[in-house]
Amino acid sequence: MLSCFVIKVDYDNIYMVSSLILWMLIDYFVYRHESVIEELSDVEIVPLEQNEVDVSGMAAEVQRLFEEDKIYLNPKLKLSDVALAVGTNRTYLSRYFNRQNGQTFYDYVNSYRIQYAENLLKSTDYPLPEIAIKSGFNSISTFRRVFFASFGCSPNKYRVNA
Repeated sequence: MLSCFVIKVDYDNIYMVSSLILWMLIDYFVYRHESVIEELSDVEIVPLEQNEVDVSGMAAEVQRLFEEDKIYLNPKLKLSDVALAVGTNRTYLSRYFNRQNGQTFYDYVNSYRIQYAENLLKSTDYPLPEIAIKSGFNSISTFRRVFFASFGCSPNKYRVNA
């Protein structure tokens, strides 16, 4: 006696049960995150005036890095390197350069490099490629472009007239 068992699946019931379980899980996770939101609501927001003190400390550290450590002589210098040395993040440091100094990070670095190159042009007979490398520039073409933008003449003409 063999009998066939027929299993009749009621898909509507499976859909209802699975939907109920899904909504229960969603409700659980939403409720769980409410406690995180409540914890974060106790975080104190620092007013801008108190934050300005940090800017002056950061400004002093940036100035020390550039004037004493001559960090600008590194041709591979990046914003993230300076941010790490100062103890802040790239976004905040970039905003500092743009707002406080009115120039980009790379314009700031190049201004120090050009001053250094100007002193080398006046005091040495090094060839231009060597001055560019010693000043922290990656290439002679970048050096010439930045120098011309700063002084309105080529480095060779500047050396002759100096």
